[in-house]
Amino acid sequence: MNTISIESLIHSTTEAIDSGDFVAAVNFAKSATLLAPSEVDAWALLAHSRSELNDFQGAIDAATTALQIDPENESAMLSLAWSEQNLKRWEASLEHYRLLPERYPENASDHHNIAAILQRLDRHKEAIDAINRSLEIRPDHPPEYSMLSHSLQEIGQYQSAIADFDKAIALNPGYADACANKGKSLPLLNRHDEAFAAYDKALSIKPDLAEAWLGRGNAFT
Repeated sequence: MNTISIESLIHSTTEAIDSGDFVAAVNFAKSATLLAPSEVDAWALLAHSRSELNDFQGAIDAATTALQIDPENESAMLSLAWSEQNLKRWEASLEHYRLLPERYPENASDHHNIAAILQRLDRHKEAIDAINRSLEIRPDHPPEYSMLSHSLQEIGQYQSAIADFDKAIALNPGYADACANKGKSLPLLNRHDEAFAAYDKALSIKPDLAEAWLGRGNAFT
């Protein structure tokens, strides 16, 4: 009877998550953990649901329990890393994110998340390596090129940064943030007219993009 009850609770939790009702999902998952404290899926689902409700410490607690039961549980690893990231525990988050590619090397999102943390830590050369690994898996993903350009900007490789912003824009012509960020590098190469045009393009796509307005105003300074 307990097995059926656990299966029913896990199913109800999953349905609640799929419908976006994370409060219900937490309640179902908590019931499952009380009924079967060693059921790893219940703890992993509880961690995910709590993170969706911005209860990041609660998510960390649930994910930690899940990983004590099954150290290979991908969902719990991700919830743990994501929750640490949202609590700005950058080093801890990075440590947990780095466990994921060791076990699941073909998941581009894990490399992307590692790069995002490394950028937060101003470790841009390492971030570039992580982004390039992500691009090996999904070479047509515009945000990767935009992230790559940001780190290239930070280490002074402005021409390469512009080239990668152009790749992002070519893949997604409506990518306003990439247009605006491209505008940051161009003045550093004395290409002020092109910077002005890049900001104008960003604003034509997203008229309320504050970064583009600010950059446009500074394009000739």
